[in-house]
Amino acid sequence: MNIFGLSLGMATAIIIFFWVQDELSYDKHFKNHENIYRVFGDYYMNGVDYHFATAPPTMAAAMLNDYPEVLNACRFRNVGSVLVTIGDKKYEESNAIHADSTMFDIFSIPVISGNRLKFLNKAENVVINETLAKKYFSNENAMGKTIKVDDKSYIISGIFEDIPANTHFSFEIIMSMYAREESFQQSWLSNNFQTYIVLHPETNIDDLVDRFQDMILKYLGPDIERVMGTTVEEFLDESSAAFDLQKLTDIHLHSDLMAELEANSDIKYVYIFSFIAIFILIIACINFMNMATARSEGRAKEVGIRKVSGAVRSQVLIQYIVESLLFTLFSYILAMIMVELVLPEFNTLAGKEITIQYNNPSTLFSLLGIIIITGLVAGSYPALYLSSFRPIVVLKGGFKTAKGSGRLRNSLVVVQLLTTIILISSTIIIYQQMNYIQNKNIGYNKEQLISIHNTHLLGESIQTFKKEMLSYPQFKSATISSFLPVPSSSNNSAVWPDGIKERVVSIQQWEVDYDYIKTMEMKIIEGRDFNSEMSTDSLAVIINQTAAKQFCWDDPLNHKLDRLTWPEAKPLTYNVIGVVEDFNFHSLRDNIGPLMMYINKSPYTITFRFEAEDTRNMVNLLEQKWMDFVPNELFDYSFVDNRFSKVYFREQRISKIITIFSILAIIIASLG
Repeated sequence: MNIFGLSLGMATAIIIFFWVQDELSYDKHFKNHENIYRVFGDYYMNGVDYHFATAPPTMAAAMLNDYPEVLNACRFRNVGSVLVTIGDKKYEESNAIHADSTMFDIFSIPVISGNRLKFLNKAENVVINETLAKKYFSNENAMGKTIKVDDKSYIISGIFEDIPANTHFSFEIIMSMYAREESFQQSWLSNNFQTYIVLHPETNIDDLVDRFQDMILKYLGPDIERVMGTTVEEFLDESSAAFDLQKLTDIHLHSDLMAELEANSDIKYVYIFSFIAIFILIIACINFMNMATARSEGRAKEVGIRKVSGAVRSQVLIQYIVESLLFTLFSYILAMIMVELVLPEFNTLAGKEITIQYNNPSTLFSLLGIIIITGLVAGSYPALYLSSFRPIVVLKGGFKTAKGSGRLRNSLVVVQLLTTIILISSTIIIYQQMNYIQNKNIGYNKEQLISIHNTHLLGESIQTFKKEMLSYPQFKSATISSFLPVPSSSNNSAVWPDGIKERVVSIQQWEVDYDYIKTMEMKIIEGRDFNSEMSTDSLAVIINQTAAKQFCWDDPLNHKLDRLTWPEAKPLTYNVIGVVEDFNFHSLRDNIGPLMMYINKSPYTITFRFEAEDTRNMVNLLEQKWMDFVPNELFDYSFVDNRFSKVYFREQRISKIITIFSILAIIIASLG
């Protein structure tokens, strides 16, 4: 019983230890990782703080030019999902970016084929990972082959090893930044590029960040004056703009900025799981102590005889400590068998690729430390208690269990039960939180919505496709847009309420069509929806409640918004015709920000609201019609409610893991 209880506790603690170790290892496999930083922006405008993981397109060049501490720089421009065409085969890939040619200088990603110095030095170059190379070309050499990414042809100039899972990005397709026209913009008012820099090892980070203010005055100032008609000093009186640096190895656990490349984890989960591991191990050790002291009367005569034979207390103490360590060693062997058996399932549940490297010195020392600490903790009190027996008393049969030991055992049991109750309560709270996420009123109806992606491939037929599908009774409405209300890419840009240049605000800007609000079943609380029969609605805008509050508008329908257009960087005036009830377009973890919607052609996604008992037949109908319109193009779709659930997949995963560990804690406590 002792060995099984202790081994179960140790197995749980060891699994959690490797999970924590994996979380703390992110991005540390890159050479020179301690000198790599990401630039991020902090802005304050009109009473609202904005924290972006992105920077202006010219930031990297400016840093290299103005700060000698900056040795190298690289930009990423995330593009998300792309359609890859090779001959008559098409593939939907979700991890594609544009990157500068310096990427492989900064990030030591192992290369399989090609010259890393020439990977991305031409607009037509693209590099792919080993998995995609095998997927696309089997055993053929992929080097020099031509592939089409969306509507542009690229030549494969290199193949790199799959990026390890413990990295804050997981790119599979990397296209040259030269192919991205946006990368040549000289505006400092646009923030769309993840920017990484390599600093000299002796750089004073705080001093460098303080000097970034000079860069803001030098480069951002002229753009503010040109676009807003005000000096940078006047702008900074009411607002603020600052750039800061974030260590590469801090991103995964300490960053939750707008426009992150991927959803990061949180350091609080490391703390939570570490405490759980300690609690479970303590419960197992308490079991060991209680069982050992409960059997003390049976071993009292043994202690008495040994002491009468000449043994001193220290020898008896060492004997029981050694016994405890042997018990722990046997428990460890059984625990590692359990770990090896359940690790594949745990990796699937946790989304990890954890492997135990027994030849790694740090792993061996860590496991040895767990054995020694557990053995000493579990065996210390029984050894002290049993070695304290007086030989004359126990040999005369006058031994009675000490009152103190009973009180201690009762206290240990209370600790066990308290810990178990805390874990059970935490599990219930987490379950209720997940249930809240799934059932909260988020401001639109996410059920029975299906989105078809890559609809720009329909070209001029996109409206015809939409109308034809609406002729079927299964489809109640449809909308063509660039953005869905489920958390998606950020599209913040500047607006001026009523054209007042001093009141610049960064706001989400969505291109939609006339049926967007109706299809999403959003609620207009003031004004009206877009109307295709009113020509003036081409310059109309609908804002959310948060925007109206931020602008301090009691009657939003009598106001206008000046929107900054790109690449001209000129303002365009829109009339506010309606206010939509706030809805969550980011995660529920974030506050709802200001948002505006305006009419524009954005043929990237068609979303249908359907009513069909047989969902499979409905999807088949959509696919059949898609093939009629674009027979050689990939049909790609998703359900909005599934996309919503994926946003909280991390929380769901953590919830399941905590539940399992809580059950194990209950089992271990029950053994006691």
